[in-house]
Amino acid sequence: MAELPANPLMDSVPDTDSDTEEAAPTCPPVAPPECSKDGCSNPGDLDKRCGKCFVARYCSRECQVAHWKIHKSECKKNRSFELNKLTEEHFMCLSLDFAKYFHDNFAGDERGYKRYKGHFDKLGSFGEEKGRGITSITVGVLEILRGNDVVKLRALTELSGPNCFNDHELHLDASSSLQTLLERAHAAGEGVTEEEVLDSLMVLGEACMWMQKRARRDACFLRAKKGFVRLLGEDSAKAINAAFMMANLIPSDHARIAELRRLWERAKISLSDEAVTFDIANQLGMAADDQGKYEEAKMYKLAALEGQRRVLGEEHTKCIMSMNNLGAVFYHLKDYENSLDYYSQALRMKENNLGKTHPSTLMTMMNMAIAYQQGLGDNLKAIEMYRRALDGYERSLGKDHEDTIKCA
Repeated sequence: MAELPANPLMDSVPDTDSDTEEAAPTCPPVAPPECSKDGCSNPGDLDKRCGKCFVARYCSRECQVAHWKIHKSECKKNRSFELNKLTEEHFMCLSLDFAKYFHDNFAGDERGYKRYKGHFDKLGSFGEEKGRGITSITVGVLEILRGNDVVKLRALTELSGPNCFNDHELHLDASSSLQTLLERAHAAGEGVTEEEVLDSLMVLGEACMWMQKRARRDACFLRAKKGFVRLLGEDSAKAINAAFMMANLIPSDHARIAELRRLWERAKISLSDEAVTFDIANQLGMAADDQGKYEEAKMYKLAALEGQRRVLGEEHTKCIMSMNNLGAVFYHLKDYENSLDYYSQALRMKENNLGKTHPSTLMTMMNMAIAYQQGLGDNLKAIEMYRRALDGYERSLGKDHEDTIKCA
């Protein structure tokens, strides 16, 4: 068996509350796509698409020829776009309504499939084949990314996000396109409020965080924080959440922890029924764990889990992440039985809610392998968990992916 890491891993980065369905912005109905040539208001013809990227559509050959010089760079960008293979497989099975695929992936639980399908159904007519053909899934995704349908873009953002496909690159593309449309609709007075724009900006900031786009991430969170403070007040849940995301970016450990404690003291009094309060407690627990203050970490982590269960419900993604993180804290306290108990609860719920091959699910499997091997000295159980994790990495990422290689 490969040498396992000395320490378990924690679920990190506060995620958006996409487990709860949000109302879509009240944008006007989307008109049929117009001809892609600037200045032409005729409807585009599906039979007169660009023959190279299949995304741009025209009303006539004359418009297509006239538009080529402008479209050339966008066409090249479209042709270089590639979907993650696992994402493409998810889309294919959703398009075919292949419920068994998701039944197996979600450990026999129907809720994960229903959540995926609920978002997918909002995408409307969609590609139905792999590769880059005119009716391919890739072209279907590109048409949404380059289109002007807020409902479809919001659904694509949710599907590609951390609680569904976990496709960081597609999630950034989708959230960027969605933000552009919402900004435009708000500026034109088309029914999108400033608060909705700021909400979307927070999603974009987190997408940038996953992809290490630091300057853009910081700009998103800072603008959102200022906007929420002005609109809703400094002590509102959304303003505190934006301040919390900004606090996590402070490079100095001492300054970051001091700011998190300041936010915790404010939030636990005035926002005791808001999820952000327990996000802050969770992050303080992680900071204490990093410093080797395991009893303090346990206190914050237990407070986070208790609050999340009360406010969000037992099987919310954030509760499940807290269970994994408590498993890590108890591991550091050398209480391996409690550690494995929390890991086991987290793994069961992750397989049901996120899927067997989700990176967070595989991380908990690896944590259990560490606890069995290095905590209890049970190599047989450790090998079992290790092999399950390796199989998941190979299925989801391929044998040559760096995470698979690390696991192997």
